[in-house]
Amino acid sequence: MECSKLGRDVRSGTKIQTCLDELGQTAKVFESLLKEGLNRLVAALGPRIKPHVDAFSSFSHEPTDDEFAMYEAHDEFVGQMVTGLDTLFQSIKSLLTLDNFGSAVALMATELANQLERAVKKSAFNQLGGLHFDKQVRALVAYLSTVTQWTIRDKFSRLTQIATILNLERPAEIEDYWGKNSGPVTWLLTPHDVKTVMALRKDFRADDISRVKL
Repeated sequence: MECSKLGRDVRSGTKIQTCLDELGQTAKVFESLLKEGLNRLVAALGPRIKPHVDAFSSFSHEPTDDEFAMYEAHDEFVGQMVTGLDTLFQSIKSLLTLDNFGSAVALMATELANQLERAVKKSAFNQLGGLHFDKQVRALVAYLSTVTQWTIRDKFSRLTQIATILNLERPAEIEDYWGKNSGPVTWLLTPHDVKTVMALRKDFRADDISRVKL
């Protein structure tokens, strides 16, 4: 009797484990489908933010003191971008669960950061322009952080580091932030990236940039 009962228990346990394994595989399939669906959603929405990103090039990033003060009082680029993003997010929020909406916002933040980085690399800056760009990045991170509880700041890490470079007094100053002087900062930009960004500062001499040791 005890052997018979033991056999039934073993068979039942095997069936339960098989069911659990099958459920695990099914969950992975659904997770993959969800990820694919969100990626497709972002791919479809990405072009809708591109006109707002393209507007970045319509503003001067080599402002005078007066122009800088005007930008500080009213940042038209950030205002238009936030309005566009808010409209976009409102159009999909009711269609997704809270978690899926958060995932979509995080993916859109990555797409926005990538598009904006490309726009920045087509622009020319002075130090005031770099300072203003730093504030624009902070403003966009602050807005997106109100839309979702997902971590957004890391999506803009490269842009934040680009802003740091555009804010330098002189090219050699980067050595105060690089390598053993980087502290807790992990640089995502390569030495080539750093010098490429430096070249966007039209008040930096090419010879001074080439002499920087990274």
